[in-house]
Amino acid sequence: MSTPTLEQSRCSLAAEVLLRRGILTLKAFGTSMLPTLWPGDVVAIQSCDFNEAAAGDIVLCMRDGRFYLHRLTKKTSPGNNLLLTRGDSMPAPDPPVIASEVLGKVTEIRRGHRVIAPTRRPSPAMWALGRLLGHSNFCLRVALRLRGTLDANPDLSVSNAVL
Repeated sequence: MSTPTLEQSRCSLAAEVLLRRGILTLKAFGTSMLPTLWPGDVVAIQSCDFNEAAAGDIVLCMRDGRFYLHRLTKKTSPGNNLLLTRGDSMPAPDPPVIASEVLGKVTEIRRGHRVIAPTRRPSPAMWALGRLLGHSNFCLRVALRLRGTLDANPDLSVSNAVL
């Protein structure tokens, strides 16, 4: 039996807190949900299960001991209990998510002193920006530099949305 990594232990503890208290606050540091979520945004997660999640929600899933925040794009038939998710700036959908991997959904985004309610449908401009940032590493780096995120954390991963 392998020893869990520090990240896996943190995620397990956070998942337990979410289960017991019904709400959890996490800091995002990946880029797959740009421009909806930026590295450094703080998100409030409300506990929910497969049946409570709806298309367009940003859901928190735990897979292989790691957290992922991606948009729920589709639910499969009720008997399958699978969700299809995708990061707003990702070029392709994620592998299907099983019901037990769904922990909650984002109810609030804090960016600096602003509080933003997540929307189920990004505007056409936000959708297009997400696709541009997901397909152009140059544009992604420019956007992060303009926000000051890249300068503050030069080791920032620009390929995933792990929390």
